Amino acid sequence: MGELWARWGDAPRVVRWVVVGCLVAGSAGLVVGILGDFNGFWDDKAFSTNLVSSVIGLLFGVPLALLVLSYLTEAQAEDRELKQCRRYAEKTVETFLDNLMQGFKGTDPSAIASALDQWKIENTQAPQLLRGDAPVDFDVRRQRAGEVYACLEARNSAQHAALSKNTTDSLDWLAQIVQNWDRLDSDIRPRVELLGIRWLPAKVYADLAAGVRLLRDLDRKHYTLLEIRAAFMFKPPSNPEQEEWTKFGSLLLKEAEAQKSVAKALLAIVNNIGAIKDIGK
Repeated sequence: MGELWARWGDAPRVVRWVVVGCLVAGSAGLVVGILGDFNGFWDDKAFSTNLVSSVIGLLFGVPLALLVLSYLTEAQAEDRELKQCRRYAEKTVETFLDNLMQGFKGTDPSAIASALDQWKIENTQAPQLLRGDAPVDFDVRRQRAGEVYACLEARNSAQHAALSKNTTDSLDWLAQIVQNWDRLDSDIRPRVELLGIRWLPAKVYADLAAGVRLLRDLDRKHYTLLEIRAAFMFKPPSNPEQEEWTKFGSLLLKEAEAQKSVAKALLAIVNNIGAIKDIGK
């Protein structure tokens, strides 16, 4: 009843005047008809009786059609739109999560998050060993190069423990994550917010948006410096000059930063899988 009264308040003034006029005229006709029955006025006027009865019924039916029936029709349309939006949101979320999980080893979000965190940590080790001047002593330099190699092996192992794709193959997967998120953000979010359906909490949305931004801005070139890493791993710098050592250090630092960005972005998404699943619920 409250919603019907609210609809009355939202109705255009012309509609309200028509409804009030019909109800007043119908009530007056009803009173006149009842009084005519008591006085026998309608006894020999069958056609007039039917005509007046029809008019009075119409006068009461117009408000019913304008308000009650239109309210019920609109409520059915809104319910249908709500269900369609929920189904669409659930399907889009399912697509997003299916694509996301394809790039990971395993299906447990907590285990995946742990592996990603380790991958992010391992990306800080090798660049640190390459900072500063190159050791002048050849043996010391070879030893340092071996330490860098060991760090890279640990980093690669951590990456393989987290992802089911290698660095180059993961680029298309990361791009698809960004594309699917854009669909959620630009298509689903306005729909569910308009209909009052569950979206993401503000903090979760901010974390996810920041993570996807890292993937969108990813330096693909530095993320896939496979040939540079291979060159360093199998041919450590033998020249005592600073230039070559600095070159490898700079390149590996850029690669490590790119990989850390990917790990951080994926962590933001994986840590909020539960909230993503609740979209549209």
